[in-house]
Amino acid sequence: MIDFSIEVQAGQEAAEFSFIARNNSGTDLVLEFPTSQFFDFTIQDATGKLVYHFGEGMFFLQAFQYATIKKGSEKIWKAKWNYTNGGARVPGGEYRIAAQLLPSAINGERPVQSLSASVEFHIPEA
Repeated sequence: MIDFSIEVQAGQEAAEFSFIARNNSGTDLVLEFPTSQFFDFTIQDATGKLVYHFGEGMFFLQAFQYATIKKGSEKIWKAKWNYTNGGARVPGGEYRIAAQLLPSAINGERPVQSLSASVEFHIPEA
């Protein structure tokens, strides 16, 4: 029904992430979110150590939000990370982002599939 993927643009000072939900079904889809948080993601270094969690310490509007994805089209959400962990820049190297799309319902029904994806990317040396 929905194909969820991540695209990474890793620059010198920050990475920009695109979270893409493609509607592969034959009908339009309405995604319902219980808050203003549409997605969440974590970033781990090459050893598997967590270095960043997008949703940690953030507050989101507690109101239902909706996103419609027409059949055969896609919806893209974006986020940016400035390569910091605890106020310090992480070293250059290989990292993995794991993201989840967080709808509580799709066309009024609970999602039957997990909408998650992960991809490796390279952070350049400072």
